[in-house]
Amino acid sequence: MMQSLSYPPSAYRNLIKMSDNKRLLVEGKEDKHLFRLLLDELYMNKKQEYARIKIDIDSAEKLVSVPNATGNRQKVEILCQSIKNEAYKHKLVGFVDREFREFNISNNIYDNLNIHKVEDQLVWSRGHSIENYFFDFSILRDPLRDLSATEWFNESLTLFEKRIISTIRLACCISLVGKELGKLNLLKDSIDWKVVTITPSNIELLVKKWEECLINKKLKYEEVQKIITLYQYWQPIIENADFQVVRWICHGHIGVAVIWAVYSRCVYHICSKLGSDKPESEVAKVQGIKEGNRTHACASWWARKAMGNQCDYPIEVLKLLGFDLP
Repeated sequence: MMQSLSYPPSAYRNLIKMSDNKRLLVEGKEDKHLFRLLLDELYMNKKQEYARIKIDIDSAEKLVSVPNATGNRQKVEILCQSIKNEAYKHKLVGFVDREFREFNISNNIYDNLNIHKVEDQLVWSRGHSIENYFFDFSILRDPLRDLSATEWFNESLTLFEKRIISTIRLACCISLVGKELGKLNLLKDSIDWKVVTITPSNIELLVKKWEECLINKKLKYEEVQKIITLYQYWQPIIENADFQVVRWICHGHIGVAVIWAVYSRCVYHICSKLGSDKPESEVAKVQGIKEGNRTHACASWWARKAMGNQCDYPIEVLKLLGFDLP
């Protein structure tokens, strides 16, 4: 469906009512793309069984105009709520980011849900956002390999695998700082391979280099010090929290940025150790991959594994759309 128009709620509800197809309403174009990949894998694996089920995927960002909604998540939630008593409600399924909702964020970090939350035809992502489904080495290995145009990818992946847990913990700590200060996007953009280092068993943030990077983002000295102080506050709390909670509470985009920064650092470490005379040029091959390409590669491998029941995915969405999955 071409999304060149912006529908008010009444027009969109009428569109649902009159259509023969079911509709999946998501927040933005990235979510739409990921569900297209997931459905593509589903149709490829079970062509005959599911050929009759036709799904239109709509992006609230492009398609729907909802008064009083403060963002795309609210658009999806309001529309799903508005048809919950209608006879045609089964024709619409909504999927939204959980964000930081229903997590306990204090000196003890824990998950109040531990499942996908389902409210009638609305499903929340399992973690902060859809990228959190990728935060598992069994999913990350293939896209990292595919996008690593370096001959030392195998050794780099082995090094990265041993540090995946500390990588996600680092990303989660930065996420909570960004949440508290309202600077999530700024902190995401402040992370690259030069601000992290590899220890014998861990990944560590080079705080002084991070400070320099933040100052280069035109932040005032006092703002940078507040960021560092909060990071040092959250670091031991996140270090002691259950990893599965850390994995799901981490901000999705920050998580992907930190994963790429750490893997790039692994490439640098391996290239330097094995005698490459241009390790930074090898890093550039990895770090230079655009964010959209990173997400697409991760999503493609995640979708493959999801259809093999090898990882977490929002199966509740597919069931509500009419797919009979175990």
